[in-house]
Amino acid sequence: MRNLFLEFSGEDVIKYPVIKTHLPFHSLPYNTNTNYLCVFRNPKDVSVSYFYHTLQTDPQFKGDFHEFFKYWIDGKTPYGDYFTHTLDYWCHRFDDNFQHLVYEEMKSKPKESVLKIAKFLGKDLSTN
Repeated sequence: MRNLFLEFSGEDVIKYPVIKTHLPFHSLPYNTNTNYLCVFRNPKDVSVSYFYHTLQTDPQFKGDFHEFFKYWIDGKTPYGDYFTHTLDYWCHRFDDNFQHLVYEEMKSKPKESVLKIAKFLGKDLSTN
């Protein structure tokens, strides 16, 4: 499968069974019959990762991490405020078609995470 990031592929990506995005929730083509798997990550790791991503993709940015962090914590990066962004998804934590996971937990407990995702998608991967 090609790059299935909604923000880079546009609405043509809708025909695929899996779509990845970093877009805010209000920018998604929401459908109650669609399953949404939301992966959250430690904000510290997000800010560091985004800093290195910015260094690679934005030739205009010449600052260090401390300067970048001020922009990030103030929500002045292209994706806006991280905490508002995640809160928009977190508000759907009780919706039947949403499953929320934490990246660090997925890394430390991969088997449990895969089983949780499979169950959410209606697949039984349990072994007898």
